[in-house]
Amino acid sequence: MRTFRTDLRRTLRDSEDLPTLPDILMLVRKTIRKKSSNADKIGDIISQDPSMTSNILKLANSAYYSAGGHPVSSISDAIVRLGLSETLRICTTLSIINSFHNLGGYTDHRKFWLHSITTSAVALAVKKSCRKKVNCDDDQIQVAGLVHDIGVLILDQYFHETAVEIWDDSLRNNIPTFINETEILGMDHGEIGGYTIRRWNMAAPVVQAVMYHHQPTRRDHAYVSCAQVIHVADRICSFKDVGSSRDSIEVEGLTDEILGELGLDIDRILSLREEARAEMSRSDVVLSLSGKV
Repeated sequence: MRTFRTDLRRTLRDSEDLPTLPDILMLVRKTIRKKSSNADKIGDIISQDPSMTSNILKLANSAYYSAGGHPVSSISDAIVRLGLSETLRICTTLSIINSFHNLGGYTDHRKFWLHSITTSAVALAVKKSCRKKVNCDDDQIQVAGLVHDIGVLILDQYFHETAVEIWDDSLRNNIPTFINETEILGMDHGEIGGYTIRRWNMAAPVVQAVMYHHQPTRRDHAYVSCAQVIHVADRICSFKDVGSSRDSIEVEGLTDEILGELGLDIDRILSLREEARAEMSRSDVVLSLSGKV
């Protein structure tokens, strides 16, 4: 019996234009995790990619990161200024944006990536705020935040007509898109994204956080807390107002149950919302470097 799930698997298996991650990025990610890694070693790898080198230098010399300091001209000095973890985040972000920049004609790519980059940063802040253990590392939660909505682009590109019908219906009837997707397709864009990044050999916490970020109370997988962190970060970055009432938070899906399981409280959520607004400025700087949106 033909189902959307079987069509998706066939598409992910057979599509020749399905995005993959650049070898340079994979080498940077592998090297930076080693205890012996330093700015010179990472710089030697990044310098093999002129575009990535240029972007790292531009960002290190931007007003946001230079703080009035002297300009840097070498990639190793730029990495020192940014720090290894921020360099990794930027390389990952720009590489993934460049890989997906031409997918989907319905999606507003600028808004999509601004939300994704901001969610990535807020996810790390949420993780660090949790009083309960979250079983993934900082890089994994940031990557999960960055790619949590990748399934939207897959739907837009490879199942365009069906996706547009679902999303337009959601807009007309004020129904959350993930609910309509599940009703019609049997899965939402989170699950679709999870299947997609599994092909990149992403770590299990990243895959499952993406897959279940709209199902934060689902218990049949090993990384419930990771999915809940991405769920919270996504909701924080989706707020349209600056209201601070408990009702407005619960309407967005942040229930006491989820917050309690992570060891978060309402006051911290409200402060994270303000941090998200500030983070959008930095996300915009990073996004501007891609030259793709």
